[in-house]
This record gives sequence, C-alpha cells and structure tokens, in this order.
Amino acid sequence: MTKLAVVVGASRGVGLGLAKRLAKEEYRVIGTCRSVPEELQGDAAPFQVVEGIDVAEDACVDKLREALAKESRIDLLVFNAGVNTDIGNDIDSVDKLSLDGALKQMNTNCLGAARTMKALGEKLGEGSKVILVSSRYGSIEDNGSVGGDHGYRMSKTALNMLGKCLSLEYAPKGIVLALLHPGLVSTEMTSFHKDGISVEESVEGFMQRISTLSKEQHGHFLHAVSGEELPW
Repeated sequence: MTKLAVVVGASRGVGLGLAKRLAKEEYRVIGTCRSVPEELQGDAAPFQVVEGIDVAEDACVDKLREALAKESRIDLLVFNAGVNTDIGNDIDSVDKLSLDGALKQMNTNCLGAARTMKALGEKLGEGSKVILVSSRYGSIEDNGSVGGDHGYRMSKTALNMLGKCLSLEYAPKGIVLALLHPGLVSTEMTSFHKDGISVEESVEGFMQRISTLSKEQHGHFLHAVSGEELPW
C-alpha cells in the first residue's frame, strides 16, 4: 500500500522541494499552503495541494482535520511552515527586537506546529514518522558567541521543546519523531544567502534522515544533511 506523506508548508523552498521529491518516491503526498503558487496550480501539480492553511491561526486545526477527514493514517508528517522576520533587520540587541515580530514568529514556528499536531496527531500510529523542521538557531548551547536574531531563535528553541514533549507523548504509541535542521539553505527565508546550500542538497539530506530514522533517534535534534546530533 502506498504511504501517505503530509507536508505542512509546501509552497516554496525546502517544503516544496521535499514534497516534490517524496512524490517521486513511494509516497502519495498532500502538501498544504496558505496560497497556491503558480507551479502547483492545475492538474500538472506533482502532489495534492490543500490551500488556505495558515498555521498561525487557530482555524487551521479544523481546516486540516476537514481536509484530511477521509485519510485513515499518515505515515510521514512534516511540519515545515515558518517565518523569519529577523532576517535583514540586524536584530543584534534586545533594543532592536520587534515584539510584534517575535510574537509572529513564535505563533507560526512553534504554536503552528502545536496546532498541526492537534489537528493530525490522531492519524499517526505505530511506525509513523514525524519531522519538525527546526534550526540550529534554536540551540542554546550552540549560541555561545554569535547571538542576534532574538525572536527567530526563541521561536525555534520553543519548537525544540515542543518536539521533545511530543517525543515523550508519542513513544508509547510507536511513533518516531525528530527535529531536523535543514542546513543554511539559499532560499527566500535566508534572503538567498550567498553561502547557502541548494534546496536539492538539503532535500537529499532530509530523504536520508527520513529513510533511516529509527527509534534510537526518537526525540533527537539532528542536522538533516550531515546527520550529526545537534546540541540543545
């Protein structure tokens, strides 16, 4: 039987690239987005698209449940939706921190994942895999000297805590969850950083991690490309 993969946040960047790649493998893919980009419109879309899903709004819980009501099981659930309002704003001190921006990032990057799991968690079962796309920017130990981007870092640290809590909740059910850092990827999220890796390289890493993800890595924080364990 074909496995079902759901990618929440599949309209661009790594999310779009991963959804496309999964659709070429053994998965039937459902990708969600707020609005459908041109390349996913019409019958030529490489996977099923569910639009109007804004994880920053509580309404997305019911919308996700309704959209996937006919699905009995999700084999792979990827939460990729995220925002970074700190990029390009030189947030190197708390004085420069936009509280509205920080709240927006926390609401989307962490609470968005919580809303997604509230909506779809009941469709996960023994052997299902969950990937929360985090960032090493959320590592407290790894932030010894660089600092900056206060709001984004806080939101990803909160996501990491949510992931750890979920891993303890899901362990008795045989569901395997990991938090993955995609690498520094040259996308709109990073203002197409000149030193960033390509979406394709990051996606290849995700595919390797997904295929090899085991109970031994349950609840761990990993680099998607290298597979190394990242510090909390």
